[in-house]
Amino acid sequence: MIIMENKKIFRRMLRDAYDNFVMFMRRNCDSFAGIMVAICPFLFLWLGIDGMARRGYFAIGGEWFLGLFWVLTIWALRSYARHVNRSSYIPVPLERFTEYDAESNSFSVSQDRLYELVSFMADYEDWLERQGHRF
Repeated sequence: MIIMENKKIFRRMLRDAYDNFVMFMRRNCDSFAGIMVAICPFLFLWLGIDGMARRGYFAIGGEWFLGLFWVLTIWALRSYARHVNRSSYIPVPLERFTEYDAESNSFSVSQDRLYELVSFMADYEDWLERQGHRF
């Protein structure tokens, strides 16, 4: 009985670790693509020098396919990052936060909805950052 519970706990821990890894990769895909772009010239220079040293002469061979694979991988990571990080839904509150007073010609927010307003603004700012806006 205890062994079965431990297996369930272990499976849940593995699932949580996997979910955290996937979330980390989704949020940082564009960064990984940027790192790959920065590494690209140095990697191919090293491959060219190493290939020339092994063959004894300069030739263009399989390095082209590796370069094509590298560029396609960078493109796929950037496309995936754009797709995942740009959600199309805009956070919309269920009802207005502000109330308009025609006599004083001003707007006000009730004190009991202030926390909800701050929470909504945090969601809205997160959405704006995912759209590419920087503060």
